[in-house]
Amino acid sequence: MRRKRSSLSAVDEPKLDVSSLVDVSFLLLIFFLVTATIMKKEKELTMKLPASDGLALPPPPIVRVTVGDDGKVTWGQKDGIEVMSDSASDHELTRLAQRIRIIQSISGQKTPYQLKVSDVVSHQRFTDVLNCFAKNGVDRIQVIDDSSL
Repeated sequence: MRRKRSSLSAVDEPKLDVSSLVDVSFLLLIFFLVTATIMKKEKELTMKLPASDGLALPPPPIVRVTVGDDGKVTWGQKDGIEVMSDSASDHELTRLAQRIRIIQSISGQKTPYQLKVSDVVSHQRFTDVLNCFAKNGVDRIQVIDDSSL
């Protein structure tokens, strides 16, 4: 007896319709193109270039304001320390405010400030000093404590 070989015809082979997958991929591509943010070009970014002679300008000196254990506020570092307020009840800190305004007008608000605060100083005194800085246009202050030096 002879057996017949069965051959699969082309009709019986499974097919995959990819037209819907192409549609979905184009929709995803359009979605990502529409929702993507456009980055600024390098020429639009603000950057500081060195001087024409190739030498960089030195950074401005750091101004340190210190609030001691007793609430005394001083200006300066080792070489020249000036008392801005002796009394913890002086909430306005007028001498400190005047000094900040002078420095801000000279440097164009580019002077870095450090506020050295004792661990035992009252919260009110710390807030008074921060308010004095804020009223005079200083928005960047590095706060350090005794242990970080």
